Amino acid sequence: MVSNHPAENGVDGDDEREEDDAEEEEEEEEMEEEEEPRLKYQRLGGSVPSLLSNDAAASIAVAERMIALGTHDGTVHILDFQGNQVPKLGNLQDSPPEMMLILPQVKEYTSHTATVNDISFDSEGEYVGSCSDDGTVVINGLFTDEKLKFEYHRPMKTMSLDPDFSRKASRRFVSGGLAGHLFLNMKNWFGYNKQILHDGEGPIHAVRWRTNLIAWANDAGVKIYDMANNQRIAFIERPRGSPRPELLLPHLVWQADTLLVIGWGTSVKIAAIKSNQSSGANGMQISLSITSTKYVDIVASFQTSYYISGIAPFGDTLVVLAYIPEEENGEKDFNSSPPARLSLCCLTVTSHHIFTSPHAIFTSPHAMSVSSQKGGRLHTIVMEASNASVEELDCVAFIVEEARSVSFGTAQRPEVRIVSWKNKELTTDALPVHGYEHYKAKDYALAHAPFSGSSYAGGQWAAGDEPLYYIVSPKDVVIARPRLTEFVAFFPTCILDILVQSNHVMLIVPAGDLKLQLVFANPDAEDHISWLLQHGWHEKALAAVEAGQGPTELLDEVGSRYLDHLIVERKYAEAASLCPKILRGSASAWERWVFHFAHLRQLPVLVPYIPIENPQLNDTAYEVALVSLVTNPSFHKLLLTTVKSWTHTLYSSTNIISAIEPQINTSSVTDFLKEALAELYIINTQSEKALALYADLMKPEIFEFIEKHSLYDFIHDKVPQMKEV
Repeated sequence: MVSNHPAENGVDGDDEREEDDAEEEEEEEEMEEEEEPRLKYQRLGGSVPSLLSNDAAASIAVAERMIALGTHDGTVHILDFQGNQVPKLGNLQDSPPEMMLILPQVKEYTSHTATVNDISFDSEGEYVGSCSDDGTVVINGLFTDEKLKFEYHRPMKTMSLDPDFSRKASRRFVSGGLAGHLFLNMKNWFGYNKQILHDGEGPIHAVRWRTNLIAWANDAGVKIYDMANNQRIAFIERPRGSPRPELLLPHLVWQADTLLVIGWGTSVKIAAIKSNQSSGANGMQISLSITSTKYVDIVASFQTSYYISGIAPFGDTLVVLAYIPEEENGEKDFNSSPPARLSLCCLTVTSHHIFTSPHAIFTSPHAMSVSSQKGGRLHTIVMEASNASVEELDCVAFIVEEARSVSFGTAQRPEVRIVSWKNKELTTDALPVHGYEHYKAKDYALAHAPFSGSSYAGGQWAAGDEPLYYIVSPKDVVIARPRLTEFVAFFPTCILDILVQSNHVMLIVPAGDLKLQLVFANPDAEDHISWLLQHGWHEKALAAVEAGQGPTELLDEVGSRYLDHLIVERKYAEAASLCPKILRGSASAWERWVFHFAHLRQLPVLVPYIPIENPQLNDTAYEVALVSLVTNPSFHKLLLTTVKSWTHTLYSSTNIISAIEPQINTSSVTDFLKEALAELYIINTQSEKALALYADLMKPEIFEFIEKHSLYDFIHDKVPQMKEV
């Protein structure tokens, strides 16, 4: 029996695919396992490339309206979220009045003479503080000319403004550095008072202030101080086996008022600050007031297979900036005690000028910091002068123990990983950072824009106001933003308890306090569709466009790429069946694909789907389609059906007859082909030729045909055949 339809995958013809089917299936299985990225990236442009062309980024802080980028030359640059330097007041004369209210009056502060190690904004974004290896802490008013400068005479590594700095007359801030003192500075009637909150356990590496809680890290570990009760409430020991803090800094991030995220070395800990509770008269548990005793509960803790160069909250998961150690002998190198090497540093001193090797920078005579450029990386050697009269010497020689940084030869690309509180990796993205081959773990930083929730409405972020993450390296700043735009959000100021489940985190909050967890839902439509196409999931991409997840213009592009993909996969019949959905009413698109299928010798599979109206194609397209059904007996029934169903004005019947007649006397002729030719003869007003074919086919309706067309004069030689009917 002759089939009236093409085979499932088309007919034998040109094959554009050379890959082995088994390999293709294996690749598809691998793709099915890949998670869709949750972040999208772009380089921070604007003024940043020119700023870093002759300098290197060292630190960053993000406020609600701006970014502060600190560099190795001691400058703090004020930028907008696109990296543009905020214009000075004099350049805003033609700007609308509201711009005068939201933009600071300066675009940079040259407050330091050495590396800016840390930057902090107050919660209102009205003040910015910074600290430096030159031993100073400087606080500048962003909308005023106010400037405060504090000298500590030792390199300062970290500082944090009181979140209420702009609202309280005390103007408090905390700072610390190599001297090992954690200073609390506050204003009184006689100026600033400096109080030591803690000392004696090595340098202060990081400090972060949230509401009444101050968290800091030194060589021993992380401590938390409650300013409301003026007491230390917690000590979290430094992770065992972690590199020395000066080689790989600890990272402290407040995710909420009572939730601290700690990333140190290869360890992540999440600490919840809780209050003791007592029973009321009715036996119910009540929360004590501000005088209640607070304590810390480690609600999550895990080890990573990489060094942590930065960490930030991402809803109920974490964004981690990962530095991948070099593998030696098949194992990752996590040596926590890098060998030191001795080097001789000679200084020639004349009067008050100190001459050293090129690129050396000195800060103060009492705490000199030598910075040199080696292999594209900035290395800092800190040396203590024995006394204040060092400038009087003609030559001073120092034997310097230069600690080897966490070094892995040729470094790998840094990675941004989204992980759960149980260290389940959800996505991993390698970043093409400029010069990454030369950088070490401590050369990177991660900062995120504070999430206020003010723009959240109806389950969706306002465009351009989604959470932002800034990945900083010496010569590059990359912005990461969620590809997921719709989610449910609430942000509690107080967390009573935390339950870590297998696949989610549950936060217990007071009734009515619904302001922290982010539950992300739908990805940005165009990003989602683009990602599906990149991974070869054309059917899903087409379904997404049809579901209205992207602009209608995408349908043509996605559809065309899907058809191309199916053709390469030799799925001709499937491609043909999709053409009405994809090509719709475009005559030019239909004609293009008709000729493309013809070129591949696969046009028969498309014929059943070719439209005859809305749109109507040119006659050549229809003729090429009909002729493609002539030579293969498998398609003769389809040819007959098509000739009967298509309006004869669509094509030239003469051209089709000319293609069929040579086939009538060949072995490939079929009854379907003869009947199709008879139909064409009738269309072409050649009834007598049609009669001969009907007689040969012994069609029962031949008598009716003779009578209808008055063909009595042409039946004499057909009588024997007609007797058989």
